[in-house]
Amino acid sequence: MIHSLRIVRLQDSCNNVEDFRLITICLIGVHRMVCDSMLELYKKLAHKLLDEKLITAEDSHIITKAVYFLNYPHWSHCNIDIIRTLMLVLQGKINQLNVDDLIKLHKVFISQLEPADLLPEIQEYSSHLLSQLDHRESSSSISFPATCELLECMVTFSTPMKKKVFEQLTRRYLKEEIYPNAMSPLFNILRNLKTSDLKLCNDFWSLTLRFLRDHESEREDYKLLRICHRYMHFNNNLGGTFRHFEFEDQMIQWLWQELDSGNCKVIPSKFSRVAAFILAYGNSRVPGDDTILTMCMTKLIEMVPQFTEFDCLNISRGLQVAVELRRHRRKLTSQFMSQIVSLNTALDGWALNRVDKDVCTLPQLNLITRAYLNRRGNRNVQLFEKLIFRYKSFNSNIRLSSRIVRDTSLNLLVTSCLIPETIDHLVGYAIEQSEHLLGDTVEKLLHLCYYLGYTPSHSDEFLAASVNVIFRDKERMQGLSLLHSALALCFFHKLPEPLVKYIFTVDFLERMDDEISQCYSKATYPMKIRHHLMQLNRAVCLDYPDIDVPWFHEKYIQEIDAHKAVLTCPFYLDVQKTLIALLGGKEFLKSGILSPYGYNLDFQVLLNTDKKPLWEKHETDKNVSKLAVVLLRDNDYCLNIPQLKGECQLKQRHLEMLGYQVVGIKQALWNSMYMTPSKSLGIPSRGTPGDHGGIKRDKVAYNLHGCTLE
Repeated sequence: MIHSLRIVRLQDSCNNVEDFRLITICLIGVHRMVCDSMLELYKKLAHKLLDEKLITAEDSHIITKAVYFLNYPHWSHCNIDIIRTLMLVLQGKINQLNVDDLIKLHKVFISQLEPADLLPEIQEYSSHLLSQLDHRESSSSISFPATCELLECMVTFSTPMKKKVFEQLTRRYLKEEIYPNAMSPLFNILRNLKTSDLKLCNDFWSLTLRFLRDHESEREDYKLLRICHRYMHFNNNLGGTFRHFEFEDQMIQWLWQELDSGNCKVIPSKFSRVAAFILAYGNSRVPGDDTILTMCMTKLIEMVPQFTEFDCLNISRGLQVAVELRRHRRKLTSQFMSQIVSLNTALDGWALNRVDKDVCTLPQLNLITRAYLNRRGNRNVQLFEKLIFRYKSFNSNIRLSSRIVRDTSLNLLVTSCLIPETIDHLVGYAIEQSEHLLGDTVEKLLHLCYYLGYTPSHSDEFLAASVNVIFRDKERMQGLSLLHSALALCFFHKLPEPLVKYIFTVDFLERMDDEISQCYSKATYPMKIRHHLMQLNRAVCLDYPDIDVPWFHEKYIQEIDAHKAVLTCPFYLDVQKTLIALLGGKEFLKSGILSPYGYNLDFQVLLNTDKKPLWEKHETDKNVSKLAVVLLRDNDYCLNIPQLKGECQLKQRHLEMLGYQVVGIKQALWNSMYMTPSKSLGIPSRGTPGDHGGIKRDKVAYNLHGCTLE
C-alpha cells in the first residue's frame, strides 16, 4: 500500500517521458494493487504528455510498455481510447520497433482489434523480419519462439490467398525443436488458419503431447489447464469435429491425477477448467465408469456461487461439447441428462443473481449471455428475459471497443433479438471510429442490422463508413464475410458499383473456389458460400440492373429445388386446405413453386382484372396478375418484437419488383384467429360460404412489412 501511495505522488509530479516510463514499470510490478483511481490518474498523465507532444514515435519502447499495462484483462475494456491514441503515435514508424515490442504491440492489437491503421504495417514489418531470417545463419539473434510469433503477426487477418504459404511455414516450424514459448503462437497460427490439413493439426497436438510427456514441469499449476483450454477452442474453431483421441485420453488421466491429489478442488478458476475438459471429452468414446463425471458434476454444483463469468463460460462450453458428442454416439443416458439439468439450473441461478447486480458491465453481460447460449438455454425463461433487459439498460455512456461491438453483435444475432437502443449505440461507435475499425468488425454489425431487418439511426453515415472500411479491407476479409457485407449493403440500397464489379469477376470466384478447397468445415462452409453468392447475384440483378451482372445461378436453384422436401406441417396443410376451399377448387392454386430468380413461393394464385381466380393455363394471358402467398413462421421474425427479418423483407421487395402482389400469413396469427374466407386474403371467393367445408372465420388482415391485404 505504501508503494501505491508513492506511485500516486510520483504521477502528480511527473512531467517527462522518463518519469512516465518508471511509473509504468512500477505499476506493472504492483498491478494487482492498482485501483480505479490510480488507473484514471495514469491515463490522465498519458493524455497530458501526449497533448504536450512529450510522447513521440521515438518513445516506442515506452509506448509499448504503457499499452501492454493498460491492456491487462481486468481493465482493458475501460482503456481503449488511450490505448488507441498511444498506438497511433507509432503509425508510420512500426519498422523502428524491436522484435519484442512488435510482438507485444500485436498482442494488444489482437486483444482490442484496433486500430486497424497499424495492421498492414505490423504485417509488412513482420514479413520483412522473417524474410531476413531465411538469409541468415541459424545463430540469428531472433529466437525460435519469437520467429513463431512473427509468423502469427502475419497470419492474423491476412488475405486468404496466402493460406497455403502460411501452412508450409507452419509445417516447417513444427519440425523444429519445440520450446514452451513457441506452443502458444503455433496454436494461434493453426487456429487462425482453420486449415483443412488434418495431418498438420494432428502433428501439432502430437508434438504438444510429446512435449508435455517429456517435460513434467510444463504440466504444473495452470500450464496444463491452459493447454486444455486451447484444445477446446481449437476443436470449436474447426467446427467441433476435430479430435485427437490420444491427446484427450492422456489429458484426462493427468487431470484426474490433479483432481485426486492437487489443489484444484479448492480453487474455482482451476476446477472450472479441469471439469470443463473432463465433461467435454471424458467417457465420450467408450462406455465405462461415470465416477469422474459424477464427481465433477456434484463438485461443480457445489462450487457454482464462487465462479466468475469466465469460469461459467468454460463449464458451459464443456457441457455443450459433452452433449453434442454423446448425442452423436447415442449415449445421452437418463442419469447423464439428470446431472446436466441440475448443473444448468445452478448456472442459470448464478447468472440471474449476477445480472441483477448494477455492477454488471457490458463485457461481463456478453460473457454471461454467451455461456447461456452455449448451454442451449430456453429463450422463454426468466434468465433470457433478464439478459435482454440488461442489454436495453446500457446507455450511450458505456465505453465501447471493437471487441465489445463484435461480441454484442454476435449475441444479438444468435438470439435473434432486436434491441434498437443497443444497436444504435454500437452503430454510433462504428461511425465515430470507422477509420480505425477492421472490415471484419464492421461486417459483424452490418450483417446484424440486415439479419434483423433493422435500419439504425444515422444509417446513411454508418453505411457510408461501412462501404469505405469494407472496400479498404476487401483483400483480407474472408469470402463469406465479404458476401455478407455486400448483401447487407444491397438490402439498404448502398452497394457501390466498384464492390459489385470486384465480387463478380473470375478472379474473385476463383478465390472462392480456393477458400472452399482449403476450408476445414467442408460440410457447411461451401454451402454457405454458394448460397450467399446466389442471394447476392439475385439481389444485384434485381436492385442494380444497370450494372449488368448476369444471373448465373439458375442451375443451382434447380438443383436445390429438386431435393426440396415436401411440406407436411399442419400450418402449411391448413392454409392450403383453406385456400382451396376459398378459391373453389385446387386447380386455382399452385403450391411450392419457384419465382423467377429462384424465390420459393408457398402458394400462387392468378387473378383476372376483376380479381377473380384463374386456372394455371391462363398464366401467360394479358392482364393477369399474380398473388404470392408467403407463410411466415415464428423464426422469420425477431424473437422479442414482431419485426420481420431482413431476408424476408428483401424477398417481399424482390417479389413485388417481379410483379407479384404479396400476402404474408403469420403462423401465430393464423393459429389464434378465425376469419371469413371470402375476405381473408384479398381473394374473392368463387362460391358461397356453404361451399367451404363449414369453415367459419372472422375477417383479418395479414401484414408483410407494411403490405396489408384484406
